[in-house]
This record gives sequence, C-alpha cells and structure tokens, in this order.
Amino acid sequence: MQLSSVLLLSNRIVRAPLPSRRPPLAMEFIDAGANLLDSMYMGNYHSKARHEPDLDLVLGRAFEHGVGKIITLSGSVDESVKTLELIEESNGAREGSLIFGTVGIHPTRTAQTFATRQGDEWKILPDAEQREIIRQLAALADEGKRSGKVVAIGEVGLDYARLQFSPKELQHVGLKAQLTVAAETNLPLYLHNRDSGEDLFRILDAYKDRLSNEDGFIRGMFGALPN
Repeated sequence: MQLSSVLLLSNRIVRAPLPSRRPPLAMEFIDAGANLLDSMYMGNYHSKARHEPDLDLVLGRAFEHGVGKIITLSGSVDESVKTLELIEESNGAREGSLIFGTVGIHPTRTAQTFATRQGDEWKILPDAEQREIIRQLAALADEGKRSGKVVAIGEVGLDYARLQFSPKELQHVGLKAQLTVAAETNLPLYLHNRDSGEDLFRILDAYKDRLSNEDGFIRGMFGALPN
C-alpha cells in the first residue's frame, strides 16, 4: 500500500447556476475530502433551518471553477448507502462523473456501530452481528466499485483525540474489520489519524500484504508515524 497527497479545497456555499458542461480550464482540481452529506447543504445549521437546500448550487459552482472531481466521505453504514444514492443523483445531472465516494465507518463511530452502551460502559456486539455489519459494508463497497462510484474504503483509522466517542479497543475492532473489507474488494484506503500514529502503523503493517497496491490517502495527520 502506498500513500499519496491530493490537493484539498474548501466547500463554499455560494448560489450559482448548475452548468451541464464545464468550460476548458488550464488546471483541474480534486476535492479529496468533501462531506456532502452534511446537513448544512440541506440548509440546516446547529439544528436550525437557515435556507433552502443548495447542494446542487455548490456543486455547480465548484464544477464551473475547475473542480473536476470530488470525493465525498462516509462515516457509517447508513452514510455509505446515502453516499451511493447522492452520487447517482448528482452525477446524472451533468456531463461526465464529477462525484465519487468512500464507504466506511469513521473511527469515532466504531463504538456506536460495533457495541451497545450499558451505563458508562460499551459492550461489544456478538460476533454474528459484527459479521453482518461487515457483510453489509462489503456489499456496498463491491457495488460501488463495480459501478465506478466508490474509490476507497474510508474514512477509516484511529482517533485518540476524541476517545469520548469511542475507546481505543473498539476503534481497533472497527479498523481491523474494515481492513478485511479493503482486502476483499481490493480498494485503497482513505485513512484517518489523530494522535494514533504508532498503533495505526502497527495495525496497517500487519495487513500490508493483503491490501491494495493502489495509492491511498491520509486525512487528519496529527501525530508522527514510526520511522
């Protein structure tokens, strides 16, 4: 597995007509870290409605001003389903494919996915239930890969800066489970690392011979990896 960098652009909510064809430009950009499922594109900020949904206008402006491809990220199984639906709907409105996506479970959501809360403790789900979650995720990844919508498994990894959402042990469970999906589908990884470099490297190293040789991506790079 190799890791490479991609230029990141900020999403800017600006009302603009949605072009069906992008004018020729000297340089094409890739937004490699969009969160297009965010409720702000539906006009909601901090649970309050502020304006009409305007994702189509945001995408139109991006397309018009040189953003040739956008990778939108998933953070749960449900979001992975919605990502595929969003790509199908959005790409059908313009010439060529503009939006691609990832399928995966964010490290801060691994506890709510692979365990249940009992008081102040998390109790991991039975093996059969864990396998069903991974089966669903693998099916979405395989469907997305065959259709050309999904380009990576992610956003997966470790996040030790926000352990209040998911303890280390459950983050490890979620990461290892998703690495098996990456190995089965031969999709590259879209990785997340916050203050977890040594453990992330150790787990990835154990799976390196099973993972895709295609370039991957690391987002949220806080904390050094071992030399």
